[in-house]
Amino acid sequence: MILDILSKIDHIQDKNIAILIRHGERFEIKETEFGNEIPLTDKGKSDSEEFGKALLKYPIRKIYTSPIYRCIQTAEHIKKGMGRNVEIVINDELGDPGFHVLDAKIAGETFMKAGMKNIFRDFTSGTTLNGWAPAEYLRTHAMDFLKSKTENNGITLFVTHDSLIANFAFANKIRTYDIENDWVEYLDGCVLDLTDHKKQYKNLFTQYWQYLTISTACKINLFDSIDNGSITPDSCDGLKKTLIHALISFKLIDLENNNYKLTNSGLLFTDKSKDRLKYACLNWSGVHMSAWQNLDYTIRTNKPSFNQIFGKTFWEYLNENAVELDHYHKAMYEYARDDYATIGQHIDFSKHQSIMDVGGGYGACISSIRKSYPDLKCYLFDLPKVIEKANVQNVEKIEGNFFMEIPKVAEALILSRVIHDWDDKKATQIIQNCFNALPDNGTIYIIENCSDKIDNDLSLLSLNMAVMCNSFERSSDEYRHIITGVGFRFIKDLRLNDLQTVLIFEK
Repeated sequence: MILDILSKIDHIQDKNIAILIRHGERFEIKETEFGNEIPLTDKGKSDSEEFGKALLKYPIRKIYTSPIYRCIQTAEHIKKGMGRNVEIVINDELGDPGFHVLDAKIAGETFMKAGMKNIFRDFTSGTTLNGWAPAEYLRTHAMDFLKSKTENNGITLFVTHDSLIANFAFANKIRTYDIENDWVEYLDGCVLDLTDHKKQYKNLFTQYWQYLTISTACKINLFDSIDNGSITPDSCDGLKKTLIHALISFKLIDLENNNYKLTNSGLLFTDKSKDRLKYACLNWSGVHMSAWQNLDYTIRTNKPSFNQIFGKTFWEYLNENAVELDHYHKAMYEYARDDYATIGQHIDFSKHQSIMDVGGGYGACISSIRKSYPDLKCYLFDLPKVIEKANVQNVEKIEGNFFMEIPKVAEALILSRVIHDWDDKKATQIIQNCFNALPDNGTIYIIENCSDKIDNDLSLLSLNMAVMCNSFERSSDEYRHIITGVGFRFIKDLRLNDLQTVLIFEK
């Protein structure tokens, strides 16, 4: 039940989730005993380990447990099943006596006389027996306890007992158990989303402060300057020092022996880093942000706010601004470098003698293919201003415009995240020129984020395409409709990574 519930909760890593779970299967307890030392059965141990394995895909932050032996065992075997170092914390509120008890001595006597069944029946009927906490206490004190212990951004487990879970669930209107037919099972319980959503949204409203702080540091080459030693604590003051202190709080910069030093994360924003993210960072803080600030215009008119602000299309703007064009293609390279790093392992290009990357920017995709297939003749095709700056090895560069004509030099073409930039009419024109450029039986590979092939919601990406260039993220059927409409026949599709699908067609 718990794993079923978790599978339906989106973005668990952004929420504060508490799970109250009953311990694993134990040996029988005599009616005249509390059974504090009763251990788990072998099945209880193995079930707990299997439960831990099932939890591996979830962000488990900490495990709290009752001090009763079987609960501690359960926590230890869950941790063993997870196979990672999760902290286990023992807490009396979970079972000795537990937050459903006010007076342990009196409650214990009541338990021995009435039994758990009668105590629960009385509790659910509104009668609270001596020593036991009333429902209101479980709605306030118990809930406050869980909120105070639940870690941010992930799941916190609370291993406890069936009676505590049943009382708590009833008091907080989570569910009502039936002690005869539907009681709390071993390794079952309830899931609580304890995220402070009001606080979460308040934080969301100012998250752009953090992004623009990093983007500004990239814009003034602050990370590179600190890395080469030209900026020190003694050489800067005022707002620049305030900016650096903010970056220290983000753990991008360290202050050691009165010197600034970049952390491994900070190095990502330097030009020298092989995993550089500097230009990806800069990309979204410039004209993209201006367009997004006028999203309401696009929603009202179905026209790109970019065009309304700048008086031209995004692509015209780039072609007229050499620095912006260079930064844009560096940013796209930084994404493509990671996205297409293993493309040669997913697609067998050995059946081709030659392949061209159409609209391939600075060549991240074709370079990755060339690395995996050194005997394959590779071409990079893009606008002259782009080709001029592309630094590719063992790849022939060809200047041109895919709206005009694509040269007939390759038996296979690849378009990686190109078609999504254009409306259906222009997308069809590009595909038609690809069709004309290929020989009979030539292959075209289309890489896109297909909305029906991934679990991620693409709404935000579609809004970005709408404000920037009057396009949207399509489904695989919508891409197939455009491409087969030109005359290609669909062969198959395959998953490239968490976001992208490769659609393969032949002429």
